[in-house]
Amino acid sequence: AMVHADDGDFKTAYSYFIESLDSYASQNDPRGAQALKYIIFCKIMLGHPEEIDGVLGGKLAANYSLGDEVTAMKAVGEAYIKKSLQ
Repeated sequence: AMVHADDGDFKTAYSYFIESLDSYASQNDPRGAQALKYIIFCKIMLGHPEEIDGVLGGKLAANYSLGDEVTAMKAVGEAYIKKSLQ
């Protein structure tokens, strides 16, 4: 998934990160929080930051608390929507 993101193919990367989150969530693996962070990143890079709250409110994301990294990515999405760095 990271290779696709590095190549700018965020749609494919998003798909792989969703699969990773699904797998991690089914195993209660804490690495799911990292996959969630990258899912949010992909939403931002695809120009769909308004969908971040939907992702965070989803069944898979519910298994992970909003840690600092996920909260930071959410803030980046909100800044993108507002077109403001404040």
